Amino acid sequence: MIRSLRLGALSLGALSLGALSLGALSLGALSGRAAAEPPPSRKMSPLATPAELQASHFKADPVYPKRAYDAQAQRDIYGNKRAVNTARPLLEVGRPLYSPGELSPGAPLSLVVFGDVQSAVGVNAGVDGATQALLGLRASLDVDLRLTSTERLHALVRPLDTANQPSQLLLSGPAGEERGLVHIFQRCVDSAIDPDGCTGLEAFDELFANLFFEGEFGGLPVALGKMPHLLQNGVWLEDAYVGGALSIAARNSAAFDISNYDVAFFGAAVGVDDRVFGGAGRNGGGASLAGVSFFIEALGGYIEGGYGYVLDREAGVDREVFSQDPALAGARFKGDLSYHNATVSFTRRYGALLSSSARLVVNAGQEESAVTGAPGAPGAPERLRTANGAALLLETSLITRRPLTLVPYLNLFAGLDSPQALAKQFGLLRNTGLLFEDNALTAQRSLFDNPDDSVGGALGLEYLFNLDQQVAVEVAGSASVCRDAEGANLLGARCRRGGAQGVRVRDQAGVGFRYQLPFGILKKAWILRADGALGVLSPDEGAAQTFYGARLELRRKF
Repeated sequence: MIRSLRLGALSLGALSLGALSLGALSLGALSGRAAAEPPPSRKMSPLATPAELQASHFKADPVYPKRAYDAQAQRDIYGNKRAVNTARPLLEVGRPLYSPGELSPGAPLSLVVFGDVQSAVGVNAGVDGATQALLGLRASLDVDLRLTSTERLHALVRPLDTANQPSQLLLSGPAGEERGLVHIFQRCVDSAIDPDGCTGLEAFDELFANLFFEGEFGGLPVALGKMPHLLQNGVWLEDAYVGGALSIAARNSAAFDISNYDVAFFGAAVGVDDRVFGGAGRNGGGASLAGVSFFIEALGGYIEGGYGYVLDREAGVDREVFSQDPALAGARFKGDLSYHNATVSFTRRYGALLSSSARLVVNAGQEESAVTGAPGAPGAPERLRTANGAALLLETSLITRRPLTLVPYLNLFAGLDSPQALAKQFGLLRNTGLLFEDNALTAQRSLFDNPDDSVGGALGLEYLFNLDQQVAVEVAGSASVCRDAEGANLLGARCRRGGAQGVRVRDQAGVGFRYQLPFGILKKAWILRADGALGVLSPDEGAAQTFYGARLELRRKF
């Protein structure tokens, strides 16, 4: 028996040795075939190039202590954020707007309808001492038809607006700027008694706050239609015009140490709601523009810039002067308002101390026009340019121990002559502070919002608690660098004055606050917002005049 076992072991050993030999021969054959055949080619973007691995570019793997997994500690890393049950769109057909996890395979075709309804009560006391209470109403309905992963049609309809202004009902006080309960075709209905009636373009503008196609052409992002366009956080451009845009996006340059840059080309045929051409009240009927903008990540921050040429399509036509200077109310001119508008800005963080943005806006090339029919108020010029000069805006915020929720800020500005934004119905200072924001819903009073021959700023504090509510307080103001309204500024032109509530402002100051709270029992679909402002306007002659405004707004999102 023992001999038999030994023979069996020898047989197994021989079999194992044969198997190993066969395996070695097989591996050798496979290795030889692998060496004879080239490796499969890699598929990659034509814009990418392979790079050699450099181990020095990588640090050692992290070492984690041996302890039990703590889910709460992992949530605390992100501020203990949790899912918030917010409002869903009013209508979702096809793929939903928000969904957890991976997207399911299939066509992304979908129709989504969402928006909000705003209602607000405001009380305003102007410099004339009269107090007025208003109820403001606005409904915004966004319709988004997603055709593919990169193409969509989008429309915004505001059924309670007319001429870009919401409904306003007078609750008490003297009649003034309130419009009553209006609708999207109110302007066209009111103009029906006019021999010219309401043009097709005006009817389109009344119906759609925007209507545009967004997609890609030749691998480049494009947009076409009545499209909203915002550049430099809305400081330089914030408008919805009829035109198009094309972008060369997400590029880089190793030679210039630029990690990312974008270049966009855009143009507006009609609908430029610029104050130079009468603002939103004229629905941009007199101007077209063409421009280019760029965004560059470099120098430890990012650079934004742009150039635009604004064309006056009504050049040589006798028309009303479009100016914020009350001394020119009712005046007329016959000239060409075309001009060049350029901007550049630089934004970065400086250590753990502050974040800063410096912006420069320059206007040039507009010809002087003779003014006729001016009321002869002190300082009313005989000739003027409505877009000329430069503005420097400096926005800074301190980085606190709560950098996302506690933000002290100081925004400063200096203006020479009367520089304007490229396409915007507000002034260049709208984003500088709460006191410079013009609120259309209840016509809340504000300071003059353009840096015409003036210097000033806003000092404030914003606190977001646990990212569940907001409070902001601020003091702001400006002073004219031309103390004599009849004098000349540094460009040799007559000193500029802006107007607020019919006052030709030389100096101004005020305090303001804002509070916002999202709430809801089942879903946080409501927002409660309160705003208040108290200001003083100092004219060239006479005593300073005080105004105040406050409003309480309730918004329902859907």
